[in-house]
Amino acid sequence: MAITSDARRFRVLVEQLELPVFVVDNTGTLTHVSPEFAERVGSEGTESLVGKSVTQVIRERDADALVGPGEIPDTVSIRPTQANEPGPQYDLRRVDGEILGCPPPDAVENAEVARALRALHETTRVLRRTESRDKTRSVVIESAVDVLGFDRCLLAEADDSAFEVRATSANCPLEPGEDLHRKEAGLLDAAYRVDEPRVTAEGVTAASGDRSHSSVRSAITVPVKPWGVFQAQSTTPDSFDDRDRRLAEMLVSSFGAAIKRHRRETQLRGATKAQERQRRQIEAVHTVTAEMKSCETRQAVYELTIEAVEDIFSFDICAIGEVESGVLVPKAVGSDLSLDDCYEETPIDQEDNLGSHTYRRGESFVVDDLQAAGYLPAQPCYRSALSLPLGDWGCSRLSRSRPGRSTRRTADWSNCWLNTRSPLSSASTGRQSSNAEHANSNSRMPGSTSSRRSSHTTSGIR
Repeated sequence: MAITSDARRFRVLVEQLELPVFVVDNTGTLTHVSPEFAERVGSEGTESLVGKSVTQVIRERDADALVGPGEIPDTVSIRPTQANEPGPQYDLRRVDGEILGCPPPDAVENAEVARALRALHETTRVLRRTESRDKTRSVVIESAVDVLGFDRCLLAEADDSAFEVRATSANCPLEPGEDLHRKEAGLLDAAYRVDEPRVTAEGVTAASGDRSHSSVRSAITVPVKPWGVFQAQSTTPDSFDDRDRRLAEMLVSSFGAAIKRHRRETQLRGATKAQERQRRQIEAVHTVTAEMKSCETRQAVYELTIEAVEDIFSFDICAIGEVESGVLVPKAVGSDLSLDDCYEETPIDQEDNLGSHTYRRGESFVVDDLQAAGYLPAQPCYRSALSLPLGDWGCSRLSRSRPGRSTRRTADWSNCWLNTRSPLSSASTGRQSSNAEHANSNSRMPGSTSSRRSSHTTSGIR
């Protein structure tokens, strides 16, 4: 990195990099001295040097060459703090009509990298404390601009077909919320697919055809797998080098860690909410079970069961059926339906009926999509279902109007309660006694052998 005559660069060198620099006007008077330079030449402070002749800090034979608007030497020797020691060489460059004395480029670059590393370390500490993803993205963009000097940069989140711009610097022409199709985001997509940072030196527009790069001539693109991509852009060629890439990777690494932390926290909050929801469900189940003990008829038990299932487990419909002479007969349905809306009597060997299938197998079934699985729903609007066997005498079908898997936890709790915790298991005592008589005469209902039937069927959920 060479010293330039750019005024902004001058300010960065003097104010941010904490370098030992001095500034001399055309009369050979020191107009600015950094604290680091004052310390290096053994001065008590900057005030003791500013306004004094440059001969205070450099040899007199070199000082004459700095007076006037003429050519200046490339380097100058600084007075050593100890006698008989060689003085360090400083590069000279005219900046805004004055002369800047600064350590050689290698020293400048090393100092800038050191400053950037310190600042990135502080950024990492901030990212560890951010409470939202929006704030996290904002911190990264601010650090890219203020610490790394990337005036034009963005963060884009990836999905299967596009990148959504999530945060940008002030000079970036894109806005948060804009979508870039993968085919329109060549540089972003290329780096993301191979999961490797890339420095594109020049010819970005011609090479990529990106809508995101209409005026970009060089760029740094760093993937943040699996989240998305960070990119720094420039409208001039060769604006970035490997040092910039390494610093960008460090910043993006901290960002990736923060994204993972937010994801873990979100999952933990979700798990905590799920646990609290389950706790409330357990309490509600105990309450309903206690109420069932006061029911005087089997139909009252059915109705209370259906009401509880709909309220506690958030199913849209619940139906309970009994098997009578090889036929599944609906006995009770949810509050929004009547028995006429439910299945008519269904043979237990009917293949396209989930309830019949459940009874025959003696297992619980979770069905993501009834029609896709080949089952005929009671109503066209019912898309997913949980079907539970009820001992030897029937089954319960719980349905929702949206496709998608009913959770196994819901299945477990519903099955366990309906079969073992509630008076449903004894609601058909008379029926079971009658079946027992048939069993003694080898006339059990089809598929209801005691060796295959059990009220504990949660392990059979599919």
